[in-house]
Amino acid sequence: MRVLPFTLAALVAFSIPVTGQNAHPHIMGEVFIVTAGGDNKVLGRVEVAAYKPEEVEAAFKTVDEEITATQPVMENLSKQAEKVADDAQKELLNELPLDYQQEFLKEEIAEDESMAPVESEAAIQTLEDGALGDKVRALAAEYAKARDNEWQASMADEYTKSTCKYYAHLPTPIGSVKTDSQGKYDLPLPSSAPVVLAAHTTRQAGENTEDYFWIVNCDPSKSDEMTLSNDNLASSGAKESVVKTTGVEWIGERGMPIFEAALAKAKDQAKESEEQARKTLMDRYRANPLSAQNDAIRLYPDLGKAGTPLNKEFTARYKLYKTSKPEFFTDPDWPIRLAKESADATPAK
Repeated sequence: MRVLPFTLAALVAFSIPVTGQNAHPHIMGEVFIVTAGGDNKVLGRVEVAAYKPEEVEAAFKTVDEEITATQPVMENLSKQAEKVADDAQKELLNELPLDYQQEFLKEEIAEDESMAPVESEAAIQTLEDGALGDKVRALAAEYAKARDNEWQASMADEYTKSTCKYYAHLPTPIGSVKTDSQGKYDLPLPSSAPVVLAAHTTRQAGENTEDYFWIVNCDPSKSDEMTLSNDNLASSGAKESVVKTTGVEWIGERGMPIFEAALAKAKDQAKESEEQARKTLMDRYRANPLSAQNDAIRLYPDLGKAGTPLNKEFTARYKLYKTSKPEFFTDPDWPIRLAKESADATPAK
């Protein structure tokens, strides 16, 4: 009588597939959000995709490099835009009667709290009220434009802090599936190797559209379940999240074109700086040709030692190029370029 329960238990145990040894690897789970009011909102028709971790890492490294390159540019743009808006506001206030000033500032405070990207009602009123004169109308229009520029700069800044750019640069997925009407999904995988799981969706909350991003690490060999919820959003700081962002997600896509413009400007500035540095160096070498030779020896010490393999290679190439490639010596940095060529062609010790 005591053997029977053990036998049944053993049979049941052998009938259950072992996680990680499943003939059909997959990840399953559900996608939902718990609202501030405590309501559970299942999210149907959300695409859940799996990616190779090494490909995601490579793609996100490029994103991080771009963000780092643009940060100084955007910080400068943001400061400039803020100063222009502040100056425009002061100039407009100086032209407004006291009662208009009070109404204007009241509207400004209300809009700052709501983050509404529009000029204040007071500014609009002065634009339309001919009684205040053409100067006020022009100043109000200037201020409205300055505020819009300031807002655009802030959106670009939020874009660098949001998940939007990372999500947009995800590589090609190795598999994807959409959640059903109950927010559930079952995603087949080619193997039980670790993957990165990503999903994005929006939800209308009153007049606002809320964005949700998930980019999480999963290991199907350890568990074939992954729930996507508030707990592991990219902005939640969850342990399994690949990125930990702090930006306002709904603002992200609106900041994209400004960010891309800032990135282009950063690259142009880097190119200009590089070209200017080279011009300065070429001017120094032209003024003092020996300085190029000294720099070459500083970079390649064996070059200055007679009889070394590098010195012999350099001398041989110098003689050859003098007759076969005289144009090689046109730019005054030729000693450094020739030293590098010679070092590359010289076997390491």
